[in-house]
Amino acid sequence: MIVGWKIDQKINKATLIGYKVGETADPAYVFERETEDLDMAYFEKMMAVADADNDGKNELVVSTRGDEMSEFITSKHLGHVFMYSIGGSGEIERELLCNFDDRYAESSWVAVGDADNDRLNEIVLATGKGDRTKPGVSYVVLLDRRPAAGGPDIIPVAEALNPQPDVLPTVRVVRERLWGQWFPMCSMRFPNVPAFQCDAWCYESQVDFVDARPIEGGAVEMRHRDKQNPDALVLTTITPQPGRVLFAARVVRDPERGAGPLPDALPGLNLCWQLRHAPAFASAPDRYPEFVKRCFIFTERGRTFLGDTQRGKIPVQTADHEYNNPPWVQMYVGTWLQIPQTGPTSWADYSPDRYTTPIIGVVSRDGKHLAALANGSANTMAQAWHDCLHNNPAWLPPQAPVTERVWRVRIYARENDPKALLARVAKDFPSARPVPGLSP
Repeated sequence: MIVGWKIDQKINKATLIGYKVGETADPAYVFERETEDLDMAYFEKMMAVADADNDGKNELVVSTRGDEMSEFITSKHLGHVFMYSIGGSGEIERELLCNFDDRYAESSWVAVGDADNDRLNEIVLATGKGDRTKPGVSYVVLLDRRPAAGGPDIIPVAEALNPQPDVLPTVRVVRERLWGQWFPMCSMRFPNVPAFQCDAWCYESQVDFVDARPIEGGAVEMRHRDKQNPDALVLTTITPQPGRVLFAARVVRDPERGAGPLPDALPGLNLCWQLRHAPAFASAPDRYPEFVKRCFIFTERGRTFLGDTQRGKIPVQTADHEYNNPPWVQMYVGTWLQIPQTGPTSWADYSPDRYTTPIIGVVSRDGKHLAALANGSANTMAQAWHDCLHNNPAWLPPQAPVTERVWRVRIYARENDPKALLARVAKDFPSARPVPGLSP
């Protein structure tokens, strides 16, 4: 809890103290003590606690004012905006973010949030000038704290404390800059496969990333807001297990939006699983079709590499386009479904080769290891662009109340033994269909 005050309303000397609140409120951090360049007459409107610089940690943002006309306060022009951060040893750092030209603004009220829907927070200021009892001109100013060009492409958001780093994958959530935008990614490092890191964009769906936090057991919890039903939050727990990572999502009502039932329609979560940061598995430096040849599903023929499946041409591309010779991307359905028809603008076609169990994976270049994405209920899977594979389950049980349904998928990394993979998946997802002649 942040508390600010001045001993005398008319004297510009402000104090800011952070309290830790439990059964009692105890001072923990002194940000300012009777500081003359900090005039805060409207404390609650001139402070915000949020991740203002998108580093995964909260900061305190404070704006100031300079109005000696309407309330006869002895401050001169201030018009400052400061950001306070707490270092690892508890030291306080103050950074001047803004110093307004007093011809246009002498004070501001502050808010922090994702104002432009780029998945990064901005600082928004509403300015004022002169005698507030008379008409004037105000501005709304957005301060963008994203990394400058040439800056980091990955911003940590939440990193779990791994209790067994030699046994369990290490999990963290980051924002990664790709194609000029920032994406929420879950990054996983597996100790049992050399130099193996994979990433999952959570999610390529109609949900907005809210935040993430580490929890017990080396796990991380991510929160997303359903765009169609803003009262609904999707909580995803990402839990490391030996040789695999479990993603389990459920939907709850946002407690800040009151009580009441949630709509029956749940968001379709599309986890985009990527191998770009795993050199032994990634497509580069080879042409993309070479990556496709190392990807696999399980069909009635057993493990089947995608280069050996019949692949339809990409409808949105011309037949002679490089991406169609051979087709670089493809969708697949289970043996229990008919092959869907695609339209002329579809990004990929459906293969007539159907899978028997919802597992899609890739083998390392040296053939020693495999990585796979599996669940027990997916009706479709896809091998897509950017070294990514898709295999998204259903919300189960389908007839259960909305808040009791769960969306579950696992990522596996292990030795290149398809029978051992199937045995592990069968234990993790008993509802997964068996593979003829190969299942244990």
